[in-house]
Amino acid sequence: MQKTQGTCPASPRSSYRWVILLVIGFATFFTYFHRMSASVIQADLSETFAMSATSFGTFSAICFYPYVLMQLPVGILADTLGVRKTVSLGCLITAVGTVVFSIAPNFTIACVGRFLVGFGISSPVVCTQKITATWFPAHQIATASACAGTLGNLGGLFAQTPLAVLVGYLGWRFVFGAAAAATLLMAVLCFAFLRDTPGTSARSVPVKEAAPGLISFFAPLKTIFKDRKILCLLPIMLIQMGIYQMFSGTWGISYLRDTFGYSNVEASSYTSWMMVGMMVFYLLVPVLSDRIRLRKPLVLIISGLTALIWILITYGSGLLHGGPAMTAAMVLMGASSGSFPLFFSLAREYSDSRYVGTAVGACNMIGMAAGAIFPIICGKLIDTVSLAGASGAALYRYAFTFAVILSVIAFVFSLFITETHCRSISSPSES
Repeated sequence: MQKTQGTCPASPRSSYRWVILLVIGFATFFTYFHRMSASVIQADLSETFAMSATSFGTFSAICFYPYVLMQLPVGILADTLGVRKTVSLGCLITAVGTVVFSIAPNFTIACVGRFLVGFGISSPVVCTQKITATWFPAHQIATASACAGTLGNLGGLFAQTPLAVLVGYLGWRFVFGAAAAATLLMAVLCFAFLRDTPGTSARSVPVKEAAPGLISFFAPLKTIFKDRKILCLLPIMLIQMGIYQMFSGTWGISYLRDTFGYSNVEASSYTSWMMVGMMVFYLLVPVLSDRIRLRKPLVLIISGLTALIWILITYGSGLLHGGPAMTAAMVLMGASSGSFPLFFSLAREYSDSRYVGTAVGACNMIGMAAGAIFPIICGKLIDTVSLAGASGAALYRYAFTFAVILSVIAFVFSLFITETHCRSISSPSES
């Protein structure tokens, strides 16, 4: 196949791009699985390791520390070493960390395992953005990213009711040992099938213009912290991604159990609807955005929806008692994630096209940093108000208030983001 000298060879619509997207999408499956799984096994881990709410919040969040710290390095590795090697290595590290967690004799070793998992799962999301920018035409990038993300969201869906049922029958140690074996297989598949650019073989390295010999750490950082467009986007990413992860990955199951008296399996069945909403809107919103060539109106609508659903969950729990109402609330909570692919598309369209992986990694680092902080803040608030005698709905009304405030702030920032019309506006020459 003939190649050009840039990041997009002469045949960017090669059918093999769908194989690439499928493989990296299923690699992302394990990222979402581990990010969402802690909430479901909270009771089991608390019993095994005698965790308080603060300790569990720390355990849940600890994988986000290396995840956040690795976003810039992963972006740089994607731009230089290539996606194939970067994702394969990430899956291998995830498998090792999952094994350590599954056999952990105490809380400290369990945290070490989850910390290693955080290193491993840091690569697929950023590398997906690099792959789609390399293999797909500009007007399909958001859609392609969302397709891969939808496959990843299957991991989040699996980490709800299916995980709760499996853990109930087999125990959490066996289930996560099996997850480690599956992740190791994923590493092999990534190494076998991923390609960095169209027209390259498995042994090829990225073309030089796509990956400069020396990419400065400071080039994307300068872009982020001096560009008003990105500075307006970053708080929205931080808040929306952080509060969603806090609920879906850590405190959602506990909220449903403590507020409504559901069992672990019942609560996870409702949060499964949240993952269904996420999968549908995660794909629908970017496809619609690419079709109408607009980003801002959809971000604005979803930011407003996020604020409304958090107000309802925090202060209107009495309205949610009942199957249809709770199901609808969980679907809407999942829908609030529909703007996530647009965030990455906007970050890419605002940034220098030479540094796609690095720039997106930097923006994702900001967004996911909240995923490492918000669960701990919420756990601390829950412990504090529990000591004061609060329980049930009152407990979470106090703990979730900060999420309500932040969601309103995100909506305000969304009023001021810059529309790109689905094209790069990183420089006057590209506008």
